[in-house]
This record gives sequence, C-alpha cells and structure tokens, in this order.
Amino acid sequence: MSRKRKSPAEKLQPAEWSRINARNSANSPWRHAAKTGSPRQRRNAAYFEELAKAGDTRRVPRPELD
Repeated sequence: MSRKRKSPAEKLQPAEWSRINARNSANSPWRHAAKTGSPRQRRNAAYFEELAKAGDTRRVPRPELD
C-alpha cells in the first residue's frame, strides 16, 4: 500500500476536470485571433469561417472535441 500523498491534480473529480478544460478551451488564444490577431490571423480566421458556412468542417476548430 502506497503512502504517497496525492497531488491536487490527482484529487480532482472528472466533473471538475471537465469544468477546468471548458474554461481553458473558452480562453484559448485561437478563439480570439479573429478579433485581436495579426492581419494574417484575421484573414485566416475569416477564410475558415467561410469554409464552415459552406459546410466544410475539416479545418474548423471544434469545441465539442476539446
């Protein structure tokens, strides 16, 4: 039987991990590049948005998979 103490990360429940991951995903830099990034980043974000509107989702970030 191990006597090693658990780290704070080992003590988290799956629901807590899910909440943390959702927060990190929402604050991810690629979500804000369309507004605050360089001209190239804004141009690429607009391009990928057009792809998404056309139905091509292969290159569009998918939050449900984060």
